[in-house]
Amino acid sequence: MEHSEEEVVASANELIAELNAMGHPAIFFITGNFASGKTTLAKELFSRLSFVHIIHIGIITKTIRLLCPDLLVSKFPGDGGMILNEAFRSIISSYTNSGVNAIFEGVQIDIPVVSTMPEVLGGVVLQTSEDTSSVFANRPHSHFKRHADGIRPISYPDSPIFKTIQNSINGQNQTRLETLFFLEKLLRKKISNVKE
Repeated sequence: MEHSEEEVVASANELIAELNAMGHPAIFFITGNFASGKTTLAKELFSRLSFVHIIHIGIITKTIRLLCPDLLVSKFPGDGGMILNEAFRSIISSYTNSGVNAIFEGVQIDIPVVSTMPEVLGGVVLQTSEDTSSVFANRPHSHFKRHADGIRPISYPDSPIFKTIQNSINGQNQTRLETLFFLEKLLRKKISNVKE
């Protein structure tokens, strides 16, 4: 039987509380290409679930580049993937060590590295068509307006704790629901692993 979105939200919040009671934070990631709806999805989840912070990786990247212009914050290898540098790993570790529930969102998520961090639940990779990205990039609240033309797609490797979801202009409710179901599944798995 398919559960309603409200039931999945209630279940996820109960599972987050259970995980927290066991001494573990809920650390969830939303990544994907530029203008794929990451920030919108992060805000929607944050407003309904027991997360304390949203960490926008792009803002951190821009701040580090501004303060330390000679520091290589991230690089684009030939395959288009992103490599998370030590600064990001330290930030993620500080959240996991302090027990704060957090959503990390941004393009600069190194899935292979994040997947090896034991406190990380997992996350979703949002993909969109070029037309959808153009619409998302031109929204008033988009922080990637300047990238609307010529956005090059980034390839993200598969991981058992990350699910790729196709986002679309008319499918954002479905994207949110798929994400909630996947998050609930990750929470159940994490709680089971902690109990073992």
